[in-house]
Amino acid sequence: MGCLNFYAVDGLCAVDLNSFNLPVTEDEALAILTSKGFKVADVDIIIEARKLIGRTNYKFGAKLLESPGLVDCSGFVKNIYGSIGVWVPRRTIQQFTFGLEVNEECLVKGDLIFAQGRVASYHLDDPSEKIGHVAIFTGKNSVIEATDAIGGVGETDLDDFLAERKIRGFRRIIPDCKKIITLICPPAREIEQSDDIKWVILQSL
Repeated sequence: MGCLNFYAVDGLCAVDLNSFNLPVTEDEALAILTSKGFKVADVDIIIEARKLIGRTNYKFGAKLLESPGLVDCSGFVKNIYGSIGVWVPRRTIQQFTFGLEVNEECLVKGDLIFAQGRVASYHLDDPSEKIGHVAIFTGKNSVIEATDAIGGVGETDLDDFLAERKIRGFRRIIPDCKKIITLICPPAREIEQSDDIKWVILQSL
């Protein structure tokens, strides 16, 4: 099994320690990281998304520097995945191609649902298959999205979302059955990706 690699975001980096095939246990690896100044962040992607409901306004094309006060749909997704230490690209079409394809019947918490946009959309090969909106599945028959229809971030019934939107596909950012933890990295260490954390551990043995 290869190393599952995530790029760090603002000092946070998601990591799957089991993918490193380390010669120590996960608890021993965490003890090493703690001794080096790393801390485990208690974050959940849906809890982080819900924190923005009613607190964030929608702005089409909002700059990343304006978040979380102002977001569009893909900026919201980027912001929320960043809050658990997972880098994703900025635009909906990029997020669509970045994720792993899944079926509607297999959706799990944190999966992304893509639809045609109301304002602007992108397409890959077929202009009739435009993609311009993205929402995060909560795992409990609803999605959280940033949209002009509600003026910001809100939670929508999954069935209503699927019925009202022209759905273009479903994507998973974190592979299924992976035990992901989010680490707060010490400022003195340059952690660009989770693979860097593997070498911190190995060089400490």
